[in-house]
Amino acid sequence: MKATIIDAVRNVNADIALVLLAGLFGVQFEPDDVAWLHLVGLGASLLLWIVVCGRIVARVRGAQQPSSAKILKDHGVNYLVVTLLLVMPVLLFEHLVKLASPSFWSFLLSQMGWRALVDAATIYVMPVVFLKGKGAVAVPVGIALLMHRLKESLFLVGVVAVIFVVDLATLAEFSRVWSPDADIHDFTPLWAARGVAVTYLSFVVFAGAVGMLVREQGRASGLPLSGSDE
Repeated sequence: MKATIIDAVRNVNADIALVLLAGLFGVQFEPDDVAWLHLVGLGASLLLWIVVCGRIVARVRGAQQPSSAKILKDHGVNYLVVTLLLVMPVLLFEHLVKLASPSFWSFLLSQMGWRALVDAATIYVMPVVFLKGKGAVAVPVGIALLMHRLKESLFLVGVVAVIFVVDLATLAEFSRVWSPDADIHDFTPLWAARGVAVTYLSFVVFAGAVGMLVREQGRASGLPLSGSDE
């Protein structure tokens, strides 16, 4: 467990510049007059996520680092498809919560909690995307992998819980300093810090899950992940 986390942190740190950029580019901007900048940032962040994930997998496997173009070609479509599938239950939940008309803070808290549950249940989904070249089928396969090794995966779920705590701390600080007259841009450093921290920890979860699957695949046969790469 300890070795897995240490290896995952080292793996993520190997691409720390790209990881930090992925976190910063994902920061949301308001108001609408800079909405285009937010969309450009999200696109850049998405591309960086795919590239970093591909590089992490190559390092765990001990393989030669592929080019960013090859990573995007091999995994870009599957990554986008699976991302959309994982976002759908979050958006559905948000819609249902809005119908209940809770307070703004209750809505944010519920949103963060549900997102954390989805993230915890799907920690092996993206590793399946990159290890096996799977698309939509990676979702049920990834969840099955978690059920197959739930006890061994609790420490990774614990890292997801830390991400939830970071979100809670960010929300608490925002609620403390927020006022109707506040300039939304004053909170950019707070969102940037949150974005970098969450992105870093998310990559640690990904790297840890990839490491566990690659090691188990090398020790045993007949696992749900087994089979030839596509």
